[in-house]
Parts: sequence; structure tokens; C-alpha cells
Amino acid sequence: MERCFAKLLYKHLLIWIDDLLLYAEDVDTYLEKLGELFSLMNEFGLKLSAAKSSLFQRSVKWCGKIIDGDGVRHDPQRIAALREMPLPSTAGDLQQFLCACNWMRDSLISYAGHVQTLQKRLDVTLGNGKRTKRAANKLPVTFTDTEKAAFEQVKDCLASAAMLAHPSPDGVLSVFTDASDTAWSVIVMDVEKWQSDKPVADQTHRLLHCLSGTFSG
Repeated sequence: MERCFAKLLYKHLLIWIDDLLLYAEDVDTYLEKLGELFSLMNEFGLKLSAAKSSLFQRSVKWCGKIIDGDGVRHDPQRIAALREMPLPSTAGDLQQFLCACNWMRDSLISYAGHVQTLQKRLDVTLGNGKRTKRAANKLPVTFTDTEKAAFEQVKDCLASAAMLAHPSPDGVLSVFTDASDTAWSVIVMDVEKWQSDKPVADQTHRLLHCLSGTFSG
């Protein structure tokens, strides 16, 4: 798919397996790129599902995210479903919860620190055995009071998921990093209108991406 649509990819088109998201800054450009998309589909013998396609949308739900002119945010219904999950009873349930949360980590500040306690519990429960969902579903999991509190803390963290802005082609990119003995984090932001008379901290930053992790070994 990526090879077929290389001409449009990441400029006016995103692809997730066989789902396509065409985007543009204005209607005229959108129509132009839509024509190019149809031409490429005809060239490679591809077809769209009319029932699953929509055109000229100002806001779309795609891959569990809401995307519009303001930015990208996670689907509130998806967040609500995760926050309503009860305490996992098996390693499989915990594994599924963590996988779903990991999908949102690019908009969660200091995510790795919040989830570290639960990840350790999962690793201990799985041990050296198989990490497949089928195997994990057969393993009961128990939590200490600290781990129960960590589970609730992660769910609260999901509620504060930030909207990610669309990068400004003329903006000033800022990368902030931090690390301790146990964890690290990277935050990527941009400033649309840089004011030379103000220090970095006083600029109007927009969040583009964040990433965090923990050290092991």
C-alpha cells in the first residue's frame, strides 16, 4: 500500500494497513489530491468500499483518534472504556490493558513512570513463560495495595491525555529532554510565532509528541 501511494504518503495521505486518510489545507487542494488518489487506485487496480468511505469531513475518527483542524486527540469513548475497566484478574487482562494504554502514550506526559509498577507486576506474573494472550489468560494475577493504587493512577493519567497539534511548517521546533537514574522522557513541541524578546520558557508552545521510558539492568 505504501509503495502504491508513495506520491501522496505523509504529504496528503496516511495509511494504516488498508485504511486511508486523505487530508489537505483547503478544498481546492483536497479535490486535486483526491483526483490523484483515484488515479493511483486505478493504476494499481485497487477499489474503495463505498459503505466505509466518507469525503469532505472536517473531523474524523481514525485508528482510535479524533483528527480535525485543531489537532489529534484520542477518542473520548475509548478513554472512558479504559477508565471503567475493573482491576484485572488475569495476566491476560493486565496485558490487554497495558497494550491499550501504550497506544496512547504519545499524548501522556511521564507515562512510563505511571505504568512502571504495573509492567513489573505483569513481568513477574508471566515469568519466563510464553507471553501470548492465550498463555497469559491462564495466569491469575494478584495486586498489592501499591499496585492497586498504580492501576487507578494510570486510569487517571488517561483522562489527562493531551491533544497533539499539527506541526507548523514555519514554526520553531523545540525538543526537551530529561532523565533520572530510573527513567527518561522526551517532549517535542513547536512555536508558531517565535518572539525573539522572550526566553524559551515564555514562548507559546504546542505539544507535538511525547515519549518516556525506564532504564533496566
